[in-house]
Amino acid sequence: MTQDGETNALVFLLLGLLRRQGLSALNEDFGIDILITETGHYATPNIWRAAITAALSAKYIYEPTTLRAGALHCEWRLELTPVGFEAAANLL
Repeated sequence: MTQDGETNALVFLLLGLLRRQGLSALNEDFGIDILITETGHYATPNIWRAAITAALSAKYIYEPTTLRAGALHCEWRLELTPVGFEAAANLL
Protein backbone atom coordinates (compact mmCIF):
# COMPACT_ATOMS: atom_id res chain seq x y z
CA MET A 1 0.00 0.00 0.00
CA THR A 2 1.32 3.46 -0.83
CA GLN A 3 1.69 6.07 1.87
CA ASP A 4 -1.25 8.02 0.38
CA GLY A 5 -3.33 4.84 0.37
CA GLU A 6 -2.40 4.13 3.98
CA THR A 7 -3.15 7.73 4.94
CA ASN A 8 -6.62 7.48 3.36
CA ALA A 9 -7.26 4.18 5.13
CA LEU A 10 -6.28 5.78 8.44
CA VAL A 11 -8.64 8.70 7.80
CA PHE A 12 -11.49 6.19 7.47
CA LEU A 13 -10.39 4.43 10.68
CA LEU A 14 -10.20 7.81 12.39
CA LEU A 15 -13.72 8.74 11.26
CA GLY A 16 -15.10 5.42 12.47
CA LEU A 17 -13.43 5.76 15.85
CA LEU A 18 -14.49 9.37 16.36
CA ARG A 19 -18.06 8.52 15.38
CA ARG A 20 -18.18 6.21 18.41
CA GLN A 21 -16.08 8.29 20.81
CA GLY A 22 -14.04 11.46 21.03
CA LEU A 23 -10.35 11.39 21.77
CA SER A 24 -8.53 13.50 24.32
CA ALA A 25 -4.87 13.34 25.30
CA LEU A 26 -2.21 15.43 26.99
CA ASN A 27 -0.40 15.94 23.68
CA GLU A 28 -0.17 14.69 20.11
CA ASP A 29 2.24 11.86 20.87
CA PHE A 30 -0.04 10.38 23.54
CA GLY A 31 -3.01 10.92 21.21
CA ILE A 32 -1.35 8.93 18.45
CA ASP A 33 -0.60 6.14 20.93
CA ILE A 34 -4.31 6.09 21.80
CA LEU A 35 -5.23 5.98 18.10
CA ILE A 36 -2.98 2.97 17.57
CA THR A 37 -4.47 1.20 20.59
CA GLU A 38 -8.10 2.02 19.83
CA THR A 39 -7.96 1.23 16.10
CA GLY A 40 -5.57 -1.71 16.41
CA HIS A 41 -3.70 -0.39 13.37
CA TYR A 42 -0.03 0.34 13.85
CA ALA A 43 1.37 2.97 11.52
CA THR A 44 4.27 5.28 12.10
CA PRO A 45 3.46 8.48 13.98
CA ASN A 46 4.21 10.47 10.80
CA ILE A 47 1.63 8.52 8.82
CA TRP A 48 -0.94 9.10 11.59
CA ARG A 49 0.00 12.80 11.52
CA ALA A 50 -0.58 12.81 7.75
CA ALA A 51 -4.00 11.21 8.29
CA ILE A 52 -4.91 13.84 10.90
CA THR A 53 -3.74 16.59 8.53
CA ALA A 54 -5.82 15.08 5.70
CA ALA A 55 -8.88 14.93 7.99
CA LEU A 56 -8.30 18.57 8.96
CA SER A 57 -7.94 19.60 5.31
CA ALA A 58 -11.20 17.83 4.46
CA LYS A 59 -12.81 19.62 7.43
CA TYR A 60 -13.74 16.27 9.02
CA ILE A 61 -12.25 17.24 12.40
CA TYR A 62 -11.71 20.39 14.39
CA GLU A 63 -8.21 21.71 15.10
CA PRO A 64 -6.82 19.24 17.65
CA THR A 65 -4.95 21.65 19.94
CA THR A 66 -7.24 23.89 21.95
CA LEU A 67 -6.98 26.15 24.95
CA ARG A 68 -10.30 26.02 26.75
CA ALA A 69 -11.50 29.02 28.76
CA GLY A 70 -9.87 29.02 32.17
CA ALA A 71 -7.47 26.20 31.27
CA LEU A 72 -3.85 26.40 32.33
CA HIS A 73 -2.55 24.33 29.39
CA CYS A 74 -3.57 23.27 25.92
CA GLU A 75 -5.48 20.07 25.34
CA TRP A 76 -5.17 17.76 22.35
CA ARG A 77 -8.59 16.55 21.21
CA LEU A 78 -9.99 14.96 18.10
CA GLU A 79 -13.65 15.72 17.47
CA LEU A 80 -15.72 15.38 14.31
CA THR A 81 -17.18 18.43 12.65
CA PRO A 82 -20.67 18.22 11.11
CA VAL A 83 -18.95 17.38 7.79
CA GLY A 84 -17.01 14.65 9.57
CA PHE A 85 -20.18 13.17 11.10
CA GLU A 86 -21.74 13.04 7.64
CA ALA A 87 -18.65 11.41 6.14
CA ALA A 88 -18.52 8.87 9.00
CA ALA A 89 -22.21 8.04 8.54
CA ASN A 90 -21.62 7.46 4.82
CA LEU A 91 -18.93 4.90 5.66
CA LEU A 92 -21.57 2.54 7.05
